[in-house]
Amino acid sequence: MTLPPSTPPPPLPTLTVTDERRAFLHAALVTQLHLSSGQPADLVPPSKRSDYWHLDLRPQAKRVISVSNGRTYRLTGLELPAGLLNPDEPALTLYLLPGDPARPGYYPLLPAAAFNTAYTAFLTQVAQDARQAVA
Repeated sequence: MTLPPSTPPPPLPTLTVTDERRAFLHAALVTQLHLSSGQPADLVPPSKRSDYWHLDLRPQAKRVISVSNGRTYRLTGLELPAGLLNPDEPALTLYLLPGDPARPGYYPLLPAAAFNTAYTAFLTQVAQDARQAVA
């Protein structure tokens, strides 16, 4: 018996932050959040006590999304603390957390390593809950 070819899962919604104070919004993020050129937006770096970044899509956001080549969505002129990104390392990829944000229009994001840790913890909790439900 031959199994039908599986369709790969859709890409996770992400954006990439560069040391040139720019964020490139990837297609899955643009699609999921229905982003458009000229829309108010900003990227808020984490506080000292947190790993969470935030994509601010509220009307009072400081910047706007621009589009080049008709498909590259980005934010420019970001305010990033000195030393937050290392120019000798690759750009930082941030993952959008699933679900609705706690504050409307203020979406939490995590860097890849922190996202993987949080996702693993989530899956562990779901598995424990499922085992307890059966017991």
